[in-house]
Amino acid sequence: MENYALKERVERLERLEQMFRVRANLRWPTVYANVIGRDPTGWFKIVFLDRGSEASIEVDFPVINQDGVVGKIISVAPFFSKVLLLNDPNSAIDCLVQRSRATGILKGMGSDIGSLEYVESGADIKIGDIIITSGMDGIFPKGIPVGKVISLKRRQGDIFQHVKVRLFVSFSRLEEVLVILKEGRSHSRKG
Repeated sequence: MENYALKERVERLERLEQMFRVRANLRWPTVYANVIGRDPTGWFKIVFLDRGSEASIEVDFPVINQDGVVGKIISVAPFFSKVLLLNDPNSAIDCLVQRSRATGILKGMGSDIGSLEYVESGADIKIGDIIITSGMDGIFPKGIPVGKVISLKRRQGDIFQHVKVRLFVSFSRLEEVLVILKEGRSHSRKG
């Protein structure tokens, strides 16, 4: 039992080390939080965090981890908050293709694949392109990794391309996250 407990501690420390490296490279203040639950119905892609308004978290604050965008805060209580995950079909984020700067809206599809919609048919986009946040939606700061293009279709006469993106975050394995405190608010860096 002691060996299993020690192995679990080592793995947690490795995850935290990665998370705090990300935090050190961000130019925005953040709050560290643990995932303490998931939506019990399975209808929504939602997780619950152990931090809330007592830690200066508010609705619409972005949530990330060491891999990229996790989602956004949709509900807050003093000591917990609720996150709508990026892979939920109700989720949408304004994004950029990092290489070409083509734009689109990333929508969740309930899995580890998202749909990059409203990408103009003539836009320069290729399989393997990295998708990042654009900063234009008023929620997510610009430049946070979202995923990688895995397929695209250009159909004759269509105004938009059909683009699928493999999301970087493993939503089924979330344990710790960082909540970004929005720019322009007077927050100090919290726990």
